[in-house]
Amino acid sequence: MSVSPPRDRALCTDEEILGAARTLGAASGMATTVPRLLTKLRDPNLHGKSLANFICTEPVLVARVLRVANSAYYHHQTRVASVERAISILGSDAVRSIATVVALDALIDANHGTDVFIASALRRHSLASALLGRYLAQICCPDLVVDAFLAALMHDLGHLLQVRLRPRGFAQMRMTLNGVRQPMTGSALRAVEEEHVGVAHERCIEIVFRDWKLPEALAVGVGFHHSPMAAPEELRSLAALTHLSANLASQRGDAAAQELFVQELCKEAQQWLGLRDVDLRTASNAGLSGRCAWEDELAAA
Repeated sequence: MSVSPPRDRALCTDEEILGAARTLGAASGMATTVPRLLTKLRDPNLHGKSLANFICTEPVLVARVLRVANSAYYHHQTRVASVERAISILGSDAVRSIATVVALDALIDANHGTDVFIASALRRHSLASALLGRYLAQICCPDLVVDAFLAALMHDLGHLLQVRLRPRGFAQMRMTLNGVRQPMTGSALRAVEEEHVGVAHERCIEIVFRDWKLPEALAVGVGFHHSPMAAPEELRSLAALTHLSANLASQRGDAAAQELFVQELCKEAQQWLGLRDVDLRTASNAGLSGRCAWEDELAAA
């Protein structure tokens, strides 16, 4: 298989990638607010009254938080009618996670020129990855719990940019990957992506995160999730967490969701984090099947 792009399909420039990124979230009206939301929501000190005040600045966040609170706790005799009440029931961490998933949904924006299949598969895979990333971080890197959830949730958004940049090439790439019977290494996957669409999805979202001025750790976490050991040593743990959570999610996903997300597990990343095989098995089971009620509601939405 050729690893260089055909002459009529040059590598995408950063400017092209950023131009495609500006269309994310356009139909939802949140294209310009999502970077601000992600920056604020990753703050672990955002809780209680300050979290409620922040959520109330975005009506779409208020609506989703209240919907989840009322759905997950339907046995309450009175409806949850305020964000403050939702926080007291669900907890600040849960509400922050719910709001982050709203940001993901705004970016996926399936009605804005994105294949519905891709949008649905991406959402399922991303949410599963985020739940697993949070679970793994709780085991080995408690200080990275918030960022592990966010990085794993957003790590594959580059596929949406690939669709916008080279729709025909993306369709050809899907056909190629669908014919692969074994998990691919990060370098092999990157070669296929560059051949068909001119840029790897890791590179796409890394560029976007830097343009959004999100912390460098997040840009590295998503930008090296297929090759975590190539990440700078001081930021490698988040890349390793993102890699492992995405890998576990792809193993647990349905056949449709697996099509674009099959990757070879990097044992060195597991060793870097000090995680045992039993930790990964436990995370795969408890991280998904042991979800809270509000997480089930998000997964079903």
